[in-house]
Amino acid sequence: MIIELKKVVKTFSRNQASFTAIKGAELTIDKGEFVSIIGKSGSGKSTLLNMMTGIDHPTSGEVYILDTNLGQMRRSELSKWRGLHIGIVFQFFQLLPGLTLLENVMLPMDFCRCYLRKERREKAYQLLSRVGLEMQANQYPSEISGGQQQRAAIARALANNPPIIVADEPTGSLDEKTAASVLGLFKELVAEGKTVVIVTHDLSIASQAGKKIRVVDGEVKVDNRVDRSELHSMEERLEPYA
Repeated sequence: MIIELKKVVKTFSRNQASFTAIKGAELTIDKGEFVSIIGKSGSGKSTLLNMMTGIDHPTSGEVYILDTNLGQMRRSELSKWRGLHIGIVFQFFQLLPGLTLLENVMLPMDFCRCYLRKERREKAYQLLSRVGLEMQANQYPSEISGGQQQRAAIARALANNPPIIVADEPTGSLDEKTAASVLGLFKELVAEGKTVVIVTHDLSIASQAGKKIRVVDGEVKVDNRVDRSELHSMEERLEPYA
């Protein structure tokens, strides 16, 4: 297994009240799996993803990624470790507006220093070429479409060749055709042996994942059924970041 959660609980305290977003999650994900996380808005999907990446820490329980206990790492250590082992794709791209696409893709390489400086530009260009953006390498995010920005974000997530890619609603703001092309990229990564975990409201992604994780009121269950009526009844396509 490449990801393991053991009795993970996450409780938030606000205004002298507490709310448990994740309730004792037990979960394993193997190398090379394509995993979708589905559930209604506010069910705890994004919180679960944050536990898997170390962006947030559980109130109790343990998270192991590649046999590393994330809870035992200092935050400064965790940032560099995550940069080497987990590529993150956000719903709204999170590209730095003052940098070109090439420079955005180079950022994780600069941070982790896992390539020689002279190699970074060439590797970033190769990744942009892979996602069909070699002609836009020197453009800024504001100069390209949303779909192109998302593909650039995927290239950035691949910068240090991490074994795990996680994505939070990666197609939520894209049209159907562009979303399909992004899904195709994720499927290629799975075919190459990478583990891909996606939080989604998109039925086409949820139905094609090999493992489906359902989050219902903080309860985390592996459930490989895709209930079309349930997915279409979700209140919002775009979920607030929980």
